Amino acid sequence: MASGGDGSTQAHAQFNDAGVEFVSGMVPHHEQAGEMTDMILAKDPSMPIRALAENMKDFEKPETEELNALLESLGEEAGAGDGGHGGGSGAAGPPG
Repeated sequence: MASGGDGSTQAHAQFNDAGVEFVSGMVPHHEQAGEMTDMILAKDPSMPIRALAENMKDFEKPETEELNALLESLGEEAGAGDGGHGGGSGAAGPPG
């Protein structure tokens, strides 16, 4: 780890490019989950589905904010990446 310098340099020393890429890709993944819960809630679902969607929505926003803060602390652009949704990265997506 780097000694002295700014916090960004020290924080970045703990992450390699793959780690930064992963975190960058998780931002749109969590944003998409938030959008999907909005779509579910707009359809006025049954109580168990509504409770699940509301729970997910409550989780996604702070998670996205935390990921963006981590990226910014590393001197990276917040919200960069595609979350593995169509970027051809081999990340999780629907099979075949």
